[in-house]
Amino acid sequence: MIRILSASLHVVLRRDMSLNRRLYAWLLGFDNNGAIIGPRSTRHSNPEEHATYYFNTFSKDMLVQAMVGILHINGHGKESTLMQDLKPFRILISLLDKPELGPVILEDVLIEVFRTLYTQCKAELDLQVESSFSKDHAQLSSKLRENKKTAELIKTANLLFNSFEPYYMWDYIARWFEECCRRTLHARLQTLPGSGSEPAELPLTNFCLLVDFLLDIVSLETYIEIQTEHLPQLLLRMVSALTSHLQTLHLSELRDSLRLCSKILSRVQPPLLSAGTDGALQLLSRHGSIKEWEEKNMPLVSVEIPSEVFEDGENPPSSRSSESGFTEFVQYQADTVDDIDRILSGGSGTAGLAIPGSASSETETGSTVGSEETVVQPPSKMAQGTGSRGGKATAVPKTAMQCCLEYVQQFLTRFINLYIIPSNSLSRPLAAEIPEDLARAKGEAAQGSKDSQGDAAKGKKSNKKTTPKEYLSAFIAACQLFLECSSFPVYIAEGNHTSEILAEKTDVDCEQEQPPLWLQTLMNACRQANDFRIQGVTISLIMDLVGLTQSVAVVTGENLSSVETAPPLSPNQGRVAVVIRPPLTQGNLRYMAEKTDFFKHVALTLWDQLGDGTPQHHQKSVELFFQLHNLVPSSSICEDVISQQLTHRDKKTRMEAHAKFAVLWHLTRDLHINKSSSYGRSFDRGFDLIEWSVTYGVQEKQNSVIL
Repeated sequence: MIRILSASLHVVLRRDMSLNRRLYAWLLGFDNNGAIIGPRSTRHSNPEEHATYYFNTFSKDMLVQAMVGILHINGHGKESTLMQDLKPFRILISLLDKPELGPVILEDVLIEVFRTLYTQCKAELDLQVESSFSKDHAQLSSKLRENKKTAELIKTANLLFNSFEPYYMWDYIARWFEECCRRTLHARLQTLPGSGSEPAELPLTNFCLLVDFLLDIVSLETYIEIQTEHLPQLLLRMVSALTSHLQTLHLSELRDSLRLCSKILSRVQPPLLSAGTDGALQLLSRHGSIKEWEEKNMPLVSVEIPSEVFEDGENPPSSRSSESGFTEFVQYQADTVDDIDRILSGGSGTAGLAIPGSASSETETGSTVGSEETVVQPPSKMAQGTGSRGGKATAVPKTAMQCCLEYVQQFLTRFINLYIIPSNSLSRPLAAEIPEDLARAKGEAAQGSKDSQGDAAKGKKSNKKTTPKEYLSAFIAACQLFLECSSFPVYIAEGNHTSEILAEKTDVDCEQEQPPLWLQTLMNACRQANDFRIQGVTISLIMDLVGLTQSVAVVTGENLSSVETAPPLSPNQGRVAVVIRPPLTQGNLRYMAEKTDFFKHVALTLWDQLGDGTPQHHQKSVELFFQLHNLVPSSSICEDVISQQLTHRDKKTRMEAHAKFAVLWHLTRDLHINKSSSYGRSFDRGFDLIEWSVTYGVQEKQNSVIL
């Protein structure tokens, strides 16, 4: 019967309305004259109800199997002509014109459409299996469009994709990504002792390759909201799913997923916001109406972020329209992140898993919190724990990208605690660098850090030992994504209240500006990582964040001085301000410089790597040391480290310091030649000490000869 239906579906390509009407009537339970047919027990007096019931009961599964079979034949068969390759896409386009058929099966066949398109293009161009997740898609795009066959495939596929609602395809990809994570969890729970193993239907890595390919061929510019709203939502849901399944996924899966997230972020366009009369930010949308499913699922996000992102309780139901008939996935839902950690740690077996018939995604919170349509308060107010004058916590709406940055921070914190920081030091945030009285003053914050790091400690005990080489690439990808999210801009239409938004409170008492947990974790990683490659990546991330904060502070100061003298403007005058809100505040920088010895510790770490025993780290160490020297508030931090080594009492230490300084001097000179740098500080005191030691040494030799 499936073969008969597969052959019958080709009828729709003939564009014969009479034949199409007969085919549709057969699938919906009517005869050629429109009379109701089928078993008497299934007949309904209302034709629409009968068509829906009959199709879902007798025809839907067969139609899905027939459509998937056609796609498989074209995607995995032998050499075929261009017309044969285009048939599945054109059949589906025709079926979508029939609301009772196409939209109902789309949920079940779209993933096969992605697979077929990817397989056909890969076979035609002999593409490599491994993808680099390159953000520059010009090379692949040109190759695909130069080939006549792949160009027609992409053109027809885009015709199909453009027939969807703008949000649907990216929501579908997000749900499939979450489903792949859940299936991975379920499959690996089955590999526990005493249970069989069943490979996942679509491995997460393969799905990432599919999405990577789609980002290169899909026309993202068709609707502006794709790049300003739907891609940020996709990114948010992916990061939240990775955070909740961090301990379950393999490091290669994490690496590929994070690289895909970076590629998605490179396709995101900043939203255009306007400054309201109350100092709040509002979206300027070209579209007059907001989709109902977005309006119903836009809860406000509290500023007070809990120690865990995911809370117990039911999630909001899916917001997809019931008219489309899109079916829900059967989801393997873990109640919380703790459940996953406990299960994989050998605790309660599979008791924490629920398999409901129709459940919302456990990361539905990530899919609905924040939207570019929500009103955004100035980030200077968001940084505070309370949102109003009375000191009470208020719910402040955020954009999807702001929420995404917070999820990336949570992911990075959990990743470091799970893989990098030794388990016996997890409970010591900023160990050995916070004075005792200050540590007592922030006891509650430290206790919160213990709680959130405790799950990682439990998971680490149950995991086999991983080497830095295994998790280095995933950690680099996570740090890169964090930096890119941190520097993501927002466009603000300049008006009378722009200066209020650009203004930022800079006279913050550093004792009251406690470092956030993610910053404490990064600082601990710099101290406690056992491999310099990991330390180097962490130091580089922190230095880039410091540089970003200082650059924004300088530019913001210039903008403030110019805005204050400018005449009042209207948001409709076409002038736009580009605003970046770094996660690292000026108060955090002052705290790090005045209340910790973090910068000094980093300088010592980098200086130690300049010895003869680690020549492979010389270039990276010099770059970071020079960057540190120019970014820290005081230039004496790095100079003190050099001076103490050059004037050390031990002669061997002094000789090693001279050799290290020679490496530093030569590579710094090459750095100035090869890179245009705006850094102005140099190691003058070190040069003076070298000159003095040489002169003093010559004088000593002369005196000894005279004697």
